[in-house]
Amino acid sequence: MYTMLRGPLVANPATGAPYWYPYPFLDPNLAGWRSVVLYVIAIALAIVAVGALVVWWSRRRGLPHAAESTPAHDRAGSASAHN
Repeated sequence: MYTMLRGPLVANPATGAPYWYPYPFLDPNLAGWRSVVLYVIAIALAIVAVGALVVWWSRRRGLPHAAESTPAHDRAGSASAHN
């Protein structure tokens, strides 16, 4: 969001163009706003997909959750304290 708001306000240091976007795929002057929106959606979907893959893989491997990873003596001590 910051880049899209700042881009038209800053001159390109290399070419002197009256706008500057640090990444070509975010520059609406090159391919239009439709292209920028499609790239942003594609990048967001890729991030979500990688996150879902990491969660799926960790569940498939059976990694313990934080609550289940406490040592056995701590769980036994806390269970007897509640009885």
